[in-house]
Amino acid sequence: MRPTMKTLCDILDRVAADGRSELLYVRRVGAASFDAWSAADLLEQVDRCASALRDLGVGRGGRVGLVSGNRPEWHVVDFACHRLGAVLVPLFPTLAAAQVEDCFRRSKCRVVVVDSPEQVAKVASGAGRLPELTTLVVLDHPADQQIDVPMVEWDDFLPDDSGGDFDGPESADSVATIIFTSGTSGPPKGVMLTHRNLVANVEGVIECSPVEATDVALCLLPLCHVYERMIDYCYLAAGARIAYSDPSELSTDMGLVRPTMMAGVPRLYEKVRQAIEDRADGSRIYALALQVGMGRARALYAGEPEGLLNQLLHPVVEKLVLRKIREATGGRMRVMSAGGAALDPELNWWYAAMGWELIQGYGLTESAPVISTNSPGDNRIGTVGRPLENVEVRLAADNEIVVRAPSVMKGYLDDPEATAEALRDGWLFTGDVGTIEPGGYLRITDRKKAILVTSTGKNVAPQTVETAISASPWVEQVITVGNNRRFVAALIVPAFSRLERWAAERGLGGDSAALCVSDEVRELFAGELERLQVNLARYERARAFRLVDRPFTVADGHLTPTMKLVRHTVEEDFAALIEEMYVH
Repeated sequence: MRPTMKTLCDILDRVAADGRSELLYVRRVGAASFDAWSAADLLEQVDRCASALRDLGVGRGGRVGLVSGNRPEWHVVDFACHRLGAVLVPLFPTLAAAQVEDCFRRSKCRVVVVDSPEQVAKVASGAGRLPELTTLVVLDHPADQQIDVPMVEWDDFLPDDSGGDFDGPESADSVATIIFTSGTSGPPKGVMLTHRNLVANVEGVIECSPVEATDVALCLLPLCHVYERMIDYCYLAAGARIAYSDPSELSTDMGLVRPTMMAGVPRLYEKVRQAIEDRADGSRIYALALQVGMGRARALYAGEPEGLLNQLLHPVVEKLVLRKIREATGGRMRVMSAGGAALDPELNWWYAAMGWELIQGYGLTESAPVISTNSPGDNRIGTVGRPLENVEVRLAADNEIVVRAPSVMKGYLDDPEATAEALRDGWLFTGDVGTIEPGGYLRITDRKKAILVTSTGKNVAPQTVETAISASPWVEQVITVGNNRRFVAALIVPAFSRLERWAAERGLGGDSAALCVSDEVRELFAGELERLQVNLARYERARAFRLVDRPFTVADGHLTPTMKLVRHTVEEDFAALIEEMYVH
């Protein structure tokens, strides 16, 4: 039994003691391959970076900004801050320059590390309004750019040696990081998480979903997302290998590193299924394999009886179809986890039918982040699992989920009012609505502030409707509207690559805008809505819809960096289209 960790520095001590951790970073020059960083490489770079930051005046409580994609240097800067007792402020690379400036100004960052000329430009545009900023460090070549503060490249920034011991955090209750929320319901808030918060969550997650030293983890979510960051801490604490990947290169990288674990958002898993089904192209053997695999999954996860014929057929479809599908992703996947948004149970069942273990969890940045999770061998599909051993969960009178745990944040940066609203009598009020089912399994039904109240007085959870409609292979994105309206309606972004093939087969011409108003296409989607909403109450169903000819993106303000819909922005920008649905 390992000793309990107190601060995040203890994770590095485990890495040093075990010497097994390895970081694999892809280099796409010619054929894709990975550069390997050993545990010794990581430790050396962390200490050199800590020395460099200390020389720039960063000490206990000092703030260091970071804007970078996933790579070993991300962890280097992070752990260097922990060594010094400093505070890391990581931002999503997709943020606009004004947002970057706002976050670094509010957090009073002294040093900022970025990975590219694009990020240099963002900091440069607002550097004159960042009075605390003294140095900008660039991981990759910064090109010829002008900025009002000294700029240094990474190799020149790091000293030749580590320069001795470091103070570390004053206590486990010292702030380790400030993470700005995605801002779905207003300006981003700076969540202050302490060493105790993050360590408690790491230990709680490892307890219910063990990571082995033999695991190879694929790192897909941005490390500035607290879920990927925390899960990487779990990997490092266990001595596992971590391979950094880009979701756009997922199939290539899976074959290259043959991972055993990965974490992702539901949309990622939807795309994997769609790619497999597109290749299957309606073949009878695939349809049979899916049916038989589903029978086996229902027996394993829902306790339903498996018929004799299904038992006889399963070894056959396993050999001919299911095993080959799994081998296409490396063939060693032990467990996949989903977080960040609701996972459609139908999608979860599909993965179970393929023979994969896909588990869903739930959490918030404010809880560092995991509150509950399913586990390998204890996977109640349709729920977000049971609370971690060190997390208490109860429901308020209105079914809002409230949480008490050592992982709950210290508070919001310079925002006592928002802190007092979220933290009451030691409990975190999550803003999510849910139920607790027999066995202690938690089910999320919606966001408290997102509930639609129609003019007829019906309360509708948009997540329920959107999850149902999203199950269509023809749907890329969907948002429901209907607050103070007579009925619920939906804006739908089609899966254009699939739709364009379908249209071409039928001789339908035109670009995406033309397809969205085509009678034949609208008839297709009307049939999908009728099929997918059959299990919803009549007042819940989207009775009208419009197709949108371009996706919702981060750049246009319709999505947060964590891929959540910014409802008020979508409703403002598509107000005319929404009004059309309520004319009659």
